[in-house]
Amino acid sequence: MPAVFVHGVPDTERVWSGVIARLRRNDVVTLSLPGFGGEAPPGFDATKEAYVDWLIAELARQPGPMDVVGHDWGALLVTRAVSLRPEAFRSWAVGGAPLDPDYEWHQAVRLWQTPEVGERVMESMTAPGLQKVLAAAGVPATDAEETARHVDATMKRCILALYRSAVHVGREWSDDLRRITAPGLVLWGERDPYAAEFAEFFLKTEGFEVVLALDADDAVGAIAADRPQLAIVDLLISGGAGLELCRRVHDRGILVLALSSVATRDAAIEAGASAFLQKPLEPLQLVSVVKDLLGTSSFLNEVVPAR
Repeated sequence: MPAVFVHGVPDTERVWSGVIARLRRNDVVTLSLPGFGGEAPPGFDATKEAYVDWLIAELARQPGPMDVVGHDWGALLVTRAVSLRPEAFRSWAVGGAPLDPDYEWHQAVRLWQTPEVGERVMESMTAPGLQKVLAAAGVPATDAEETARHVDATMKRCILALYRSAVHVGREWSDDLRRITAPGLVLWGERDPYAAEFAEFFLKTEGFEVVLALDADDAVGAIAADRPQLAIVDLLISGGAGLELCRRVHDRGILVLALSSVATRDAAIEAGASAFLQKPLEPLQLVSVVKDLLGTSSFLNEVVPAR
């Protein structure tokens, strides 16, 4: 009953080395996606369907039921495999990849999905440049260097084909999620560079107009320009400038919802927040609190006791 790990993009199976070193089991299997750190088989077209078929075939080689873990595109492929072959799995855990009919890919992916533009982007992608981008996104320096070192022409070609086959992957795959029977765990990293976009997506699907700012200076400028009814402030923004940002926004007479995994509710309220949510949080919880603060529900007293 092995534990099988499936990596994402633009990684190789090496991305799991730090995790596996901490596991107390000796039945771990890591898989390398075709074209990622090695050659793709002859005739392999690198579409999402081709990778799913490949993964299901690889998993069939393992004694089951098994535990399976996926990250990024590995998470999407694992979720698909668990949907199509639920009897083969004891448990599954995925992170860093959304599967929703209305999800829109982030800007970098949209460039990759555009013919000719994607090719030019890949041509300009160098190992030092990618290493710098990954490090800026929070990837440890040694891991960023290792990942960038293995991005070659084959991997770039496979990345383009994979993403271009997956423009509407949420619409195509989400209905089969109901077939999953094994217990699962879905993770989203607090400091994942796309986590804010994911929250933006959920709020927009509820009809809210959202302006996204990824640092304190941009937030101040956006608030001055757009005069929102509510500001959602991660207290770790810009290295921990969130409390000061709360004070500045509150002084403008704007409601503040503070989010943090480290700061306390009292500190947030003292800085002017109207409500506080401890991270990690559920997307639906975020939506419920936003609705309450804007006067469309009765949830607020459960979030911040009346003062």
